[in-house]
Amino acid sequence: DHPCRSGFLSMWSVSPSARAVFEEADMVLAIGMRHDTSTARELAARIKAPLYLASFDGPERADLPKPLAFSADPPAILAALKERAPEAPADRRDRVFGQIAEERAREVALMRELLDQHRGDFPMHPGVLIDELCEEMPEDTILSSDVGNCAVWLRSIVPLRDPLSHLQSGTWNSMGFSLPACIAAKVVHPERPAVGVIGDGALLMTAGEFSTAVDLDLPIVLIVLNDARFGMIERMQAMSFGRTGGFKYKETDFAEMARSMGGAGFRVERRGELRKALKEALSRHRGRENGKRALPRLRVQIAWTTKRSW
Repeated sequence: DHPCRSGFLSMWSVSPSARAVFEEADMVLAIGMRHDTSTARELAARIKAPLYLASFDGPERADLPKPLAFSADPPAILAALKERAPEAPADRRDRVFGQIAEERAREVALMRELLDQHRGDFPMHPGVLIDELCEEMPEDTILSSDVGNCAVWLRSIVPLRDPLSHLQSGTWNSMGFSLPACIAAKVVHPERPAVGVIGDGALLMTAGEFSTAVDLDLPIVLIVLNDARFGMIERMQAMSFGRTGGFKYKETDFAEMARSMGGAGFRVERRGELRKALKEALSRHRGRENGKRALPRLRVQIAWTTKRSW
């Protein structure tokens, strides 16, 4: 939520405001970015300015991106920069900061315009769902993201207030990450709400861990975007080959699965039911008792674990 946050960089999507910063940069210093990753290669390919990678993954290597990559402890190099880097002239600093803020504001406005076009859609646009989730969840929530379409919208919309605001597997795209990450977050920080967002294909890879959360009495909230397909794989196939295949599968009732494991679940079938389901799930998460409610078939599913009233 810093005014100079310029957005994100990933292999499949780059924030427009981040792209604008890269185009104008005199030099790019990437601190803590591992050398031999798709993100580092993507960064090297996109910028024209000198690139310096300050990472902690070992001694210098001949095959690293040029002009220079070196090893350094990120906290140490940040401390050295703070101590030795000259203060930028106020007028230049204000101008650069203002440009970054303007680009980011323009991006947010375009995003809001896009989401407003889909507010009434059902099945729901994933960006609309995540936007409404952000309005409902407490500020201290730890949100874990899986990969795919939900990840793109999560990193575009979710406000980041501290290093644990948003957990995701980076560019390694480890499907099924969100549920175990959500469990781990709740174990380490039991005082904070833990919410996971995941696609149905990814959840099918780690769904058994929902039983682990129930057994450990961990009140996590899990939101499942259920369209019975690997949506991003379908899109990538179409873009690369002009045809698709092997991306559909039989729809799973994850709300019923949650109940069968001893938890509770909602199936949201109509557009207006989402906010009510989110409020009730998050209310249980915070310890206020509500009666269980089972909804019929849905396109968006919300499940949470509980063996006693939370």
